[in-house]
Amino acid sequence: MRWFSRNRNNNQQWSGFSEKSSKKPKPTRADKGQVSPPTLAMSLGTTDHVKSAFLKYVAVIRTTKEVNLRTCNKIMLTFRRENEGLLRVLLKDAEAAVDDNTNSQVIAGEMTGSYMAAYSTKSGFVALDEEATERTGKIKFETPHDDPIVVTAKCTKIMLEDSILEMAQTISGTSDTSASTEAWAVPNIRWVNGVRQNYLGGETLHHDN
Repeated sequence: MRWFSRNRNNNQQWSGFSEKSSKKPKPTRADKGQVSPPTLAMSLGTTDHVKSAFLKYVAVIRTTKEVNLRTCNKIMLTFRRENEGLLRVLLKDAEAAVDDNTNSQVIAGEMTGSYMAAYSTKSGFVALDEEATERTGKIKFETPHDDPIVVTAKCTKIMLEDSILEMAQTISGTSDTSASTEAWAVPNIRWVNGVRQNYLGGETLHHDN
């Protein structure tokens, strides 16, 4: 937009200006209540900086799990509503498939490679049944007997979120890591004869080869 102005010397000149955008910023997933942002610790020392970094990392892991859960749930709902057009789009975007775990039959989409987990309507993410998979030579998951339909996707090929969150709970002493204000129990890791030994309060937690 341009406007016409007159200066003190009655000389006419053109000057331009741009209006500032009045658009409001788009709400984030946290604003919508879809994810839970971390509550960071006050940085009073080195330990507090470490704790804040840890809380950020846990928040990323938890958010990743929530996003993956919603993606698979949307695919399952679309499949059950028999919306074939939208289902094809969702399956392609997520590199996903709908599978009948009873006979390991792919109903829609495509399964490629191996998977650590699958999504079940009743149980959420379910783990790979390694024993049944090895015995039958077909990919099997630990699904409820009355709910064998699952969704596999790119995000379920490698799923370490639950394991990481369990370790976070061990360190913080609570499932709500942001609520913990007490000193955390940080394992002391030592190597003995090429074997890693984790100690917590003087007691051995586990051994890893």
